[in-house]
Amino acid sequence: MKRKYLPEDPKQWIMDNVKINKKTGCWIWTKLITKNPLRARIHFGYREKYNLVSCMASRSVFALFRPKDFDPDLDVLHTSACPAKLAYKCVNPAHLKMGDDKQNAIDKYQYGLGVQGEEHLNSRFTKAQVRKIKKLYSLGVGITDIIRCLGIYVSPRENPDLYHSNFVSVSYICNENTWKSV
Repeated sequence: MKRKYLPEDPKQWIMDNVKINKKTGCWIWTKLITKNPLRARIHFGYREKYNLVSCMASRSVFALFRPKDFDPDLDVLHTSACPAKLAYKCVNPAHLKMGDDKQNAIDKYQYGLGVQGEEHLNSRFTKAQVRKIKKLYSLGVGITDIIRCLGIYVSPRENPDLYHSNFVSVSYICNENTWKSV
């Protein structure tokens, strides 16, 4: 038996699940924002063998409201019309455009959407800690000793995964693979 996941009127369903910001014109997606706010998703539609389709809300909205401009081989990007704090939730098709990964990376920083350093979701260190790591390393202190100085040392026998994770994170900082701006 076929299961239908697509609402009868997808455009109306989307409009029922957005809150329009009158100041910016952003359509704020309210249906589902996961722990990672960049993953606002729409779950509906058909695929071969009637599997549930799950895709980015902005991509679905763009495809429905601007089908002539939609290119399945490209990403859907936010334009500068979206304020940085609202961009990841905005699904207004007028605030979206098609582009590739390179253009997306350029846009993120140009529009102030790219997060670096301690503001990044996965950041483990503050700028002060990074400065300390780099200073100690420049003085010839080894990575394991730097980890001890930071108070995050864990014996490899106690917790091998955490030990490895701390060691790699600090060595990336020391070798300028991460935190280049500090």
